[in-house]
Amino acid sequence: MKAPKAPPREIPEVGTYPFTLVDIIDMGTQTPKNTTFQDQRKVWLGFELLGTKNEKGDNFYVGREYGFTVGKKSNLGKDLVAWGKDPNADFDKFLGDSGMLSIVHNPDKSDASILYANIAGLMALPAKMKVAKHMKPLTSFYLESPFDEATFKDLPEWMRNKIAAAKEYAEIRAEWERKDKRKAGKK
Repeated sequence: MKAPKAPPREIPEVGTYPFTLVDIIDMGTQTPKNTTFQDQRKVWLGFELLGTKNEKGDNFYVGREYGFTVGKKSNLGKDLVAWGKDPNADFDKFLGDSGMLSIVHNPDKSDASILYANIAGLMALPAKMKVAKHMKPLTSFYLESPFDEATFKDLPEWMRNKIAAAKEYAEIRAEWERKDKRKAGKK
């Protein structure tokens, strides 16, 4: 017996949209499914599409996982420069900033009837263009000390699971366990 297909997800149409960067999530060092590639630190950038509502009346949300590097060949560095941002700046400075992004539709590799809305690229807002205010709260999360457990718990389950597989998360958990043992030994 096969599992039933999930209902189709509502996705934005192909096109160019104004956005606000609402999420910067450090995904940690991830091991790729294709073993010919090396482990790589990843970051998720989440964008709220402004003025484009889904059936629930909320702005659409799209995101992209990037390698957490900003070299000349990196997709993250290229997109930040196209957006008009300094790729060497503190990323939290970009949180809440707006720009434009292009959406393309790509079919699922195993089922062409399933479409995904993927980000083709970022760019700066045209001069004097005004955008609506974002509705989603701004979130930044990094796998570093001190670990923000409350923000981690608020992330979607798929994202928490992926972060939990990162070596940085394992190091944080090990540090918590050492602290718990020290506290238990003092009692």
